[in-house]
Amino acid sequence: MTGSGTATGKTELGQVVVELRSVNSRVLSVKVRMGPEAQGLEAAVESLARSRLGRGTVSVVIAVTEAEISPEPVVDVELAARVSSELQQLADRLGVTVELTDVLSFPGVIPARSRSAPRVSRELPKGLRDLTGRALDQLVADRQREGTAIVSAMREEIDRFTDAHSAVQARAPEVVAKYRERLLERVNEFLEGRARAMEAEGVIREVAVFADRADITEELQRLGAHVERARELLAGGGVIGRGLEFLVQEMLREVNTVGSKSPDVAITHRVVEMKSCVDRLKEQAANLE
Repeated sequence: MTGSGTATGKTELGQVVVELRSVNSRVLSVKVRMGPEAQGLEAAVESLARSRLGRGTVSVVIAVTEAEISPEPVVDVELAARVSSELQQLADRLGVTVELTDVLSFPGVIPARSRSAPRVSRELPKGLRDLTGRALDQLVADRQREGTAIVSAMREEIDRFTDAHSAVQARAPEVVAKYRERLLERVNEFLEGRARAMEAEGVIREVAVFADRADITEELQRLGAHVERARELLAGGGVIGRGLEFLVQEMLREVNTVGSKSPDVAITHRVVEMKSCVDRLKEQAANLE
């Protein structure tokens, strides 16, 4: 499902912009990009997104536009002065030279929090979590609007499928009767001028074999059940994409069987209509969560 969401605000990292975009996908894939100020938060952001979304390829971008300036000094000057003095005295006695790097590398001269933080997973600060949540709210609302439109389109498609299905149900009993008439007519034409017409028993046997081979009653019943279940899922809402995809697959299987078993041209035309409906339903179901 497609959609986007953006939120801007003040967080523990400074002024931050959070942007989320999603495109259709049968599974959920979350890709997170953020600057060095937010390193280590990728896993927490992905987890938050996964808690709200079920399908789609989701891109998350977190950009710090104005970093929070720490009031703490970068260097402890007083400690550096003492270390420098002591190192210089030692250097004079040993006849060596003291470099600035020697002073700065002494523990505590550069406070630990001024150094680059290690790239390890950490929890989302509350402000950043709330900001990301606002962007997710927009994304979810976008996806819900699209989902509502897709559900409406699927209902219309199911109505068209039902019309074709009903036409096949009405036509199916006529097929055997018409086959019997054609068979009897052709046989009697062949036997015209001979001693007698074909026995009724022979026609009955032939028609019975044809009726058994061309019987599509069970397939039509299962199709009706699948359609009703699809309507129930669409009416119930929630996470229905995968369930609908399975139903559509089963509908296609039954429609193919109907087409292969029935030799009737009118039914064949309706089967083509039902296949077209199923193809469109399949595409639409793949875009639902």
